[in-house]
Amino acid sequence: AFVVTEADILQTKSLPQFPNPSHPPLCIGNIPYYITSDILFWFLAQQENVCAGVFMVQKEVAERLAAGPGHKDYGRLTVRMQLACAVEQVLVAPASAFVPPPKVDSAVVSLVPWTQTPLQEEELASFEKFTAFLFSARRKMLRKTLQQAKASVFGQTFKESGFEEFAEKAQRQLPVSLSQRPEELPPLQILELFRLLREAR
Repeated sequence: AFVVTEADILQTKSLPQFPNPSHPPLCIGNIPYYITSDILFWFLAQQENVCAGVFMVQKEVAERLAAGPGHKDYGRLTVRMQLACAVEQVLVAPASAFVPPPKVDSAVVSLVPWTQTPLQEEELASFEKFTAFLFSARRKMLRKTLQQAKASVFGQTFKESGFEEFAEKAQRQLPVSLSQRPEELPPLQILELFRLLREAR
């Protein structure tokens, strides 16, 4: 089925109902670049109702979405999207492919939601604060930022010797060394570190 809805996407809370729920729709779009992040987060809110998203975005955004740990483009948006979806940059559309040519290159990305999303809905708000805090100091060692993150994100402070116990547990269980930097950790390790920090005392 093909359904046309004239609406502001950011004001649209849910997708139209399709006749066969066993075949969820594919979202395709050439995204207005100035609201790219807003639309991507809108897509994440719909991920249980779609099979995938294929979007044309600014090339720099596509590189950020698909970046790996340690890459200069790896950041909060990368972590959030890769915890929700399998992300792939499908192709690059240079400015010269358009008439008139824009000032930037574009790229097409594929976003396929994971069957089971590791990040739980009730964790979203505090996890967003956590990643914002981490990546505001992306090149600083975790040891220097996690004590502050504990207070800023969870409103708690470590008890005496609690931080060292947390550091030992992180290295043993995850394993994450607090001499590492946020930009070096893959998304799942960042999520696991968030949960460990939340429960630490």
